[in-house]
Amino acid sequence: MSEGAPHVDSPAGSATLLLVRHGESLWNAAGVLQGQECNGLSPLGFRQADAVAEYLAKNHSDAQLFTRSDIRRVQETAAPTEERFGEQASVDADWREVHLGTWSGRSREDVIAEHHDELRRWLLCEDIRPGGRGETLPELRARVWRAAEGVAERLLSEGGGTAICFTHGGPIRTATAAVLGLSPGGERRIQPVRNGSVTVIRRDTDGDWRLAAYNRVDHLP
Repeated sequence: MSEGAPHVDSPAGSATLLLVRHGESLWNAAGVLQGQECNGLSPLGFRQADAVAEYLAKNHSDAQLFTRSDIRRVQETAAPTEERFGEQASVDADWREVHLGTWSGRSREDVIAEHHDELRRWLLCEDIRPGGRGETLPELRARVWRAAEGVAERLLSEGGGTAICFTHGGPIRTATAAVLGLSPGGERRIQPVRNGSVTVIRRDTDGDWRLAAYNRVDHLP
């Protein structure tokens, strides 16, 4: 389950979800909080998207289901993979990044300095909406898990297989925390995933979810 783990095969009858974080965005490069704001990839992000597509085509050519967030930086990351596979990913807003309200578009330093107590309480899963109108962490987990379960059910209804899900760092950490049985907010104890990384979660035939690989980046330039 470590970073840089080898290729993970999908056991017969299981549902394997490859969770791909988008490539570096312009705001990632600038150290700006994004949330659900729509911004595109940096030059490095586009190179990462190409590297992800090459890796997926080489190692997961049998993938039969493709889905993504509707936010621009994810759309641009998914495009090279869609081209290689000749498939159009379905769009599901449940794979969006957490809604940060008015914190989006601001530097991390500014938010920490101005909203330190609110940020702390939000990370502790208190009933706090970041930026006045954002999401709580339990709300984020609920919709991300709804998306993951939906993909798994579709795969299992066809006898199992592999799905490629293009999404964001928050949803990937949240899904990982849920698979590991951590309580809401437990994702903050997990190392953040890097841009262009691939995390693998699997729902086996016994119904249990397992983490097969986390934050693998050895395919990146």
